[in-house]
Amino acid sequence: MNYIEEINWVIEKCAYLFTIDSKIKIQTPEYVDFDNTAKTFIHKFDIASSTEWKQIERYLLRSETEYLSFPEARSILKNLFELRNKHKPEIDKLFISHSSSDIKYVAPFAKLMERIGLDKSNMFCSSIPEYRIAIGEKIYERLKTELRDYNVMVVMFLSDNYYNSKPSLNEMGAAWVLSREYHTILLNGFEFKDIEGAIDPQKIGFKVEDKQRMLEFAQIIVQKLGLPNTDENKINMAVDLFYSEIENKRLSQSLN
Repeated sequence: MNYIEEINWVIEKCAYLFTIDSKIKIQTPEYVDFDNTAKTFIHKFDIASSTEWKQIERYLLRSETEYLSFPEARSILKNLFELRNKHKPEIDKLFISHSSSDIKYVAPFAKLMERIGLDKSNMFCSSIPEYRIAIGEKIYERLKTELRDYNVMVVMFLSDNYYNSKPSLNEMGAAWVLSREYHTILLNGFEFKDIEGAIDPQKIGFKVEDKQRMLEFAQIIVQKLGLPNTDENKINMAVDLFYSEIENKRLSQSLN
């Protein structure tokens, strides 16, 4: 689960405490379940130093014989909502639109996204086993559903292969009509003057070999998806590995 899904789970367990009694004994199974879930969440997303968690934690540090009052439980709930709103994402998901012939770029890019904190709950890509749609599901129906029901950022890997692929062009059209935001990454040998179709050629994209722009783009993804436990060092390392993997694939192909 991503940050928002997990904190909603913590909030749900906290809210359930209100239904039990006017005073909540620390050692009830319901309280212990909430306490463990909250601490797991805080550890996973590395936000123990946040002001909100410090407010919550002072109520949790009780002896086994003590109780949690309703006002205290309400205060915990209030701070959990503030933690959620603080990291509420501008977008919900990332869709990688590409030609399957360009997998040598797309697979390392998906790994880059993984390394900065994305997972199958907030990223989908038809050529990567972990992120593609289920067997029997229609790609265009899934894409339309995702674009309709969520705020999806679409990243298009433009190339001659992309423009020679009817499925890719269909994805481009759907993204232009339905997505909240789209970005373009131009693969080697493809120029800005070559951009055609539904997307605006004046909308700034960047070339895949531009490492600084790739770093800036990864930072945008982290910000817009509200990934709270991704720092600058992790982003830099992920981008470095992306370019190393592309170079390794290039060398491997040249030897074959």
